Amino acid sequence: MRPIETGRRRMNEQHASHRRDQAESAISVSELNTLTRCVLARMMAGLSLSLFGFFLALCGSSQAIAANHAGGVWAVPLGLLLLVLVLLLWIWLRADKSHTDDNSSPTVGPNGSDQDDPSPAGCEHPAPVIGEIELHRLVSEQIRRCSIQSSVLGIIGIHCDRRGQQIIDQVQRSLLGLARSRGARLLRRQEAGLLVLAPGQRPEQALDLAEDINQGLISMAVPAENAPLGITTASIALVLAHPSARHSASSLLEAVDKTLETARSQGGNRIEVLEHYG
Repeated sequence: MRPIETGRRRMNEQHASHRRDQAESAISVSELNTLTRCVLARMMAGLSLSLFGFFLALCGSSQAIAANHAGGVWAVPLGLLLLVLVLLLWIWLRADKSHTDDNSSPTVGPNGSDQDDPSPAGCEHPAPVIGEIELHRLVSEQIRRCSIQSSVLGIIGIHCDRRGQQIIDQVQRSLLGLARSRGARLLRRQEAGLLVLAPGQRPEQALDLAEDINQGLISMAVPAENAPLGITTASIALVLAHPSARHSASSLLEAVDKTLETARSQGGNRIEVLEHYG
């Protein structure tokens, strides 16, 4: 078992607090941008209403002058009036739709993907279950990226004892936010629980992330009021691979499974680390 040092834990808590502050600041900026777009849309709608009102008054005045000179009675053509009303209604609905789209549009994550793949804790959409072919493709892509970056590929496999799918989904959403804050990518693998890919990170960064996930699982093991105990134990397998060895996705996933099985056999909350070279 790898001990978790108190100093490192405090440093991780400080980093987590700083990341939360950054996330709140980003949310505030996003809300301000949405509010600005909404105000501009309303202003444009109001300006359009004023212009069409002026146009209607101008047409009415022209018709009145023409009718008076002709000795008839002033009247605004019904067709023109209906056309103006339809245009006003279209402009108002368009502005209202723009405001609704701004409020309902998904948040974009740091990698340019929608935040339902990656969202902080509280996201309503868990990561999707993926097949073996897609999993191998994603792992191979991360190996290629790490080879270009000349760094270490860290793969973290997580197995949780659970009581009910709803609890596991809540844990998964929380881990997703934690992994995203470290630049990692979270995938769900049916037989191995959760799989976190941490590309382009140094070994100590991947280890810090594994330890943070372990601490997060321990904290989530404490039940809320009137809630059953969801997580009792968790096993975490961390496999570090140097890209120069040109690993295949299959060999790395096999190493994750073996390391995770070793952690499970030991029992309790445990991190098993394997440096995989070939």
